[in-house]
Parts: sequence; C-alpha cells; structure tokens
Amino acid sequence: MWTRTGNVYYAAPEILTGGGYDERVDIWSLGVCLYRILSGQLPFFDDSILGTIEKILKGTFELNENIPLLARDLIKRLLDPN
Repeated sequence: MWTRTGNVYYAAPEILTGGGYDERVDIWSLGVCLYRILSGQLPFFDDSILGTIEKILKGTFELNENIPLLARDLIKRLLDPN
C-alpha cells in the first residue's frame, strides 16, 4: 500500500517516511491504542507535529509505571519502529 491515511498520532513510521507499507502498520496503531487506553495519553506527542513525527520515527516514548509489567512489555514490542 502507498496511500497515507489516518491520524499522525497513530501512524507507523513506514507511513510517515512515504514508502510502501503492509498490515504491520495496524500492529503499530494497536500499540498506540493500548498505550492510550492504559495511560490516558498518547505515546508520541510533542508541541509541534514535526516533533511528534520525529518521536515516532525514533520510537521514543516513556511508559508509566502504573501500567502492568506484561502490558508494558507488549506495548514496547508493538511500538518498535524496526
């Protein structure tokens, strides 16, 4: 697939770099949703859209210690930019 769709906050790195992508981008979005459900916040957020995109491309986010250990492990795996 090649079409950019969706919201930047839920977009996988492959979509933001403009290359082709496959169903793995849905796994990324699931990770963002799970993070949001458990913490009430977005994992990749900055004051600017460009800052947010940079965080997504690097895969940098912080996990709240209130999130259960197994859920934190799952989120880390789902939001791995590699």
